[in-house]
Amino acid sequence: MPNQKPTPKTAPAQKTLKNAFTAKPFMDDMRKQGLEWKNKLLNFAQHWEKFKSIVENNYVLGQDHMRRGNIKDAIFRYKFVIWLEPQYKDVWYHLGCAQMVAGNIRAANDAFAKSLKLKPTHAESRYMLAIVMGNATPKADLPKYIPLDLTLQQFDELAATYNIDQENTFKYEGHTQLANAIRSALTQGRIDHIILDLGVGTGLCGPLLRDTAAHITGVDISPKMLAEAVKVVDERGKKMYDALIKREAIEFITDGPDSSYDIVMSAGLVSYIGDLQTYFEQSARILKSGGILAFTSDTFEGTGHQFNAQTGRFGYSQYYLADLATRFGLTEFRCREASIYPESVGWLCVYRK
Repeated sequence: MPNQKPTPKTAPAQKTLKNAFTAKPFMDDMRKQGLEWKNKLLNFAQHWEKFKSIVENNYVLGQDHMRRGNIKDAIFRYKFVIWLEPQYKDVWYHLGCAQMVAGNIRAANDAFAKSLKLKPTHAESRYMLAIVMGNATPKADLPKYIPLDLTLQQFDELAATYNIDQENTFKYEGHTQLANAIRSALTQGRIDHIILDLGVGTGLCGPLLRDTAAHITGVDISPKMLAEAVKVVDERGKKMYDALIKREAIEFITDGPDSSYDIVMSAGLVSYIGDLQTYFEQSARILKSGGILAFTSDTFEGTGHQFNAQTGRFGYSQYYLADLATRFGLTEFRCREASIYPESVGWLCVYRK
């Protein structure tokens, strides 16, 4: 029968395979294997959760040891976490901090560098790496700002003994010089100034200008510093500050109403800010006509501003400050070098709107 279509040679093989794959023994075996794989996956997941728990627990233990000052124990826990999970990003930064406290500078350098490699935008690692490297830090790697959490941590830790340390131990004179410079720019006998003290800290500046003010507001990010400032009273027990507000300084002045203060002052604050364009712009905006912007800051010998890895703060050139003042409608009343500390010179600047 020449016209009969030949049956493809593969058909019997396909049928045989189909029967084989649908046969009960095969299906039972597949179900058995599937159950075994399911159990293996569940077992792996349980072990993985246990593994993650070990990593997290040791990281938390390391943090607890750091808080209690057990630095060697903290380093051990952090290293154990890294041994288990080398890509665990947060632990490298904290290991660097622990190594730095322990005086292991090279190990701290390596840990901060690894942290920054894993998290290139981690500002805290960039800041601490610059501190560890000091003058060897490439200019391109210098921080553009100081992380707020580090500033908060620093001043919270210093708050309880800040006044005694600054005035008695370090012979700090910045607040006194700033207050005297402001007084020299005021109309003699006027006592109704509305004053804003940015970075108020423990309240060193307020008492020096209280007799010229109808109202003084202090702003700071450190609750422990503010807790000290609220204790500052005159001989009759009256508080030196009418309002104390916990907030970041630039945010506060950015939200402030136009022409609302006669004096905006900052003792040392600006060296923790970095670029001062917003500081000048917003301070000028919230000042009344004829108002005064006054501050102390670190110096810089260049033409702009730059992070100083040895001090951990920013320094500014006189040209940079003068240019910003001019751009935002402020006239220089005084901007000169002054001995903020016996062996440390900084800028003492007063501008008028």
